[in-house]
Amino acid sequence: MIKITICKGLAERSTSHTFNPSIHPLTLSLSLSLYLSPPPPTTASGAHRPQMSPLLLLLLLVSVPFGLPFVFPPPPRPSSVSLPSSTDPNPSPLPSSRSAPPAVRDVDTQVSFLQALEEAARREQVVVVKFYAKWCKSCQAFNKKYSRLPSLHPSVSFLSVEYSSLPRLCKSLGVTHLPTVQMYKGRRGRVRHFSCSPKRFNVVEEEIERVKEGG
Repeated sequence: MIKITICKGLAERSTSHTFNPSIHPLTLSLSLSLYLSPPPPTTASGAHRPQMSPLLLLLLLVSVPFGLPFVFPPPPRPSSVSLPSSTDPNPSPLPSSRSAPPAVRDVDTQVSFLQALEEAARREQVVVVKFYAKWCKSCQAFNKKYSRLPSLHPSVSFLSVEYSSLPRLCKSLGVTHLPTVQMYKGRRGRVRHFSCSPKRFNVVEEEIERVKEGG
């Protein structure tokens, strides 16, 4: 520990002294490292309390009375800096870009049925319509096989109409037996109309292939 004592005579002499840089070209530049300072004391809470180094205090007291410039030392630089890693060890999975598989579209209004046919006509697309009823046991077995058709024929639009929801539409289209299948192709309109049981479901698949080929 360094003890600093300033004589009274030196203090009185320094007050009457006038420093003229033009006569005495004296320049003092001090650049000291803070590493020369002892470790700062800590408070009761563990926080560091700032304290000036005794050597720096001595230089400051000596240079100020004589008008000498005093340069404070630069802050210490860390020897190494640890940057956060840019790679995540457990990256979150990216959303899949695959589209949803095609499925049967349920039609519950006459307007949506006509819109589906108009859209297919503009695209020259094949449309297959299944007419069924919830209370029909034969229709339930037929529906299980019909639901697999969209994945086998992705270019074909498959619709499903429940007879009890649209009885007028079904009657206007000539549906008298359940289940009934109708097929439409582009601007040609309806090209197939037949009733089919689950045991003869292969007929539906055969007719789809014929209509797609132009029949």
